[in-house]
Amino acid sequence: ISPGELEVNFYGEGPEKLNLQNIVKSLHLDKIININDYVTDVDLVFKEADLTVFTSSYEGFGLTIIEAMANKTPVISYNINYGPRDIISHGEDGYLVSYGDIENLSKKIYQILFEDINILNNFSNNAFQKVNENFTHKFARNEWKKIIEN
Repeated sequence: ISPGELEVNFYGEGPEKLNLQNIVKSLHLDKIININDYVTDVDLVFKEADLTVFTSSYEGFGLTIIEAMANKTPVISYNINYGPRDIISHGEDGYLVSYGDIENLSKKIYQILFEDINILNNFSNNAFQKVNENFTHKFARNEWKKIIEN
């Protein structure tokens, strides 16, 4: 893979940021991998992305996943408790892989980005459709109404 074919972006702050930047530089991957600051306009980031990889070890509700999918960016995530498995339909709008299974995670990334462009296009459209049907304010309001009435 040469520069221009693949660009990997990480966003956020944390105690390991400088260490990650040094690793990327020492491996001469700084033309491909970018360690970015925290951003406030996540829609812009997701609109420019082909894929989001979500590797959290725990999650409450996966707002990041919904934000990605709302911008037609499919998500590959670890299948952790809560969040991802409640949002992503494996093989339809993204992939869920066992926590810590880096080999399978890598295979899914490669499959979506390089093996079959139709998978990326289908997942993108399915993700967008799912969010617009199941994760809007109107949908949430109707679900709360059902709970309260019952």
